[in-house]
Amino acid sequence: ITSSETLEQYSAYIYVFDGTNLSSYVNETFSVNHRPYATAVSITPSTAYSNSTLTCNYTFNDNDTGDTENASATEFNWWVQNESAGGFVLVAGQTSSTLASSNFDEADKVRCGVKVYDNHNFADDIYVNSTLDRTISNLAPYSAAGSSDAGSACAKDVGETITFSLNYTDLDQND
Repeated sequence: ITSSETLEQYSAYIYVFDGTNLSSYVNETFSVNHRPYATAVSITPSTAYSNSTLTCNYTFNDNDTGDTENASATEFNWWVQNESAGGFVLVAGQTSSTLASSNFDEADKVRCGVKVYDNHNFADDIYVNSTLDRTISNLAPYSAAGSSDAGSACAKDVGETITFSLNYTDLDQND
């Protein structure tokens, strides 16, 4: 039986032969449960920043008619590649479909994997990884307040110095 077969009921006829006589047969009917699998594994949002929460999305598939997903048993894993580190590293303890921004920084690459289960608690042996890694983009800094010593009612002469003060925030920790 191969995983591409979608027949649900099989029968086995068992005979015993002692070298002289053949017994009557025993008929057993049974079903084969094929492994479910995930496809179209992806990460949203499509543009992610260092303050984004990432979500691992997928499509559940099962070749057995009537089998449904056991979503509560679905397993996720997340991998992060720091821009200076080399290979991807498993994010320990992160097993839900979402990954908080505290687990990655700007310019990191992130990938997710998913292992799906059917309503019989049967799963594939492997995690299916996202087809595209998500690279964390740079957030533009933003100004919270600004002022100058020129004031709105006071004009400055050519050649005079104007002093500006600007308060800004940059949510990217590496900038």
